[in-house]
Amino acid sequence: MSRVEFSQISGAMALKVGRTYDERGFFEKIFNKSVFASYKLNTQIDSIAISSNTRIGTLRGLHFQSPPFAEDKIVSCITGSIFDVVVDLRFDSPTFCKWAAVTLESDDEQVLYLPAGVAHGFQTLEDNSSVLYGITSTYNPASAYSIRYSDLDLNISWPIPVGIVSRKDAEGLSLADAVNLFVDHR
Repeated sequence: MSRVEFSQISGAMALKVGRTYDERGFFEKIFNKSVFASYKLNTQIDSIAISSNTRIGTLRGLHFQSPPFAEDKIVSCITGSIFDVVVDLRFDSPTFCKWAAVTLESDDEQVLYLPAGVAHGFQTLEDNSSVLYGITSTYNPASAYSIRYSDLDLNISWPIPVGIVSRKDAEGLSLADAVNLFVDHR
């Protein structure tokens, strides 16, 4: 596992995980506690989840949990491809209120590490795209929020027309309201 640059958001990073191949296919380890610890990343995984998305253009996010339930995430595209977006909500961060995106594909051997205090979302770039998450905090519905993917202050350039999006995500918070949830916990 080696580090790949994804420095547009402070504390976020991409890790090249590497695969071993044989006649059966491949084996890929997306989480290695000792490697994550060597990068000083949170190694306390609370849950692992899969997001399965059948249609191209599906949009999920921009999700986050407010403090004290803010969560680090490990994100990997395991089938298909996605346009992955991260928004920094941390008031004391040098990338505060900035967003960055990277394309993740199932064959790129890459995982993203996203620190607590960032919102995360993605748009599928092909049918049948699935995302695997490692999450460091217990889900708390009262602290779970979404920022509108179409927020004008963010002005995210989604690569293709938005297709399926949940009502919660379509009616999410503005960037300013999301940031206030973090400012209140300084």
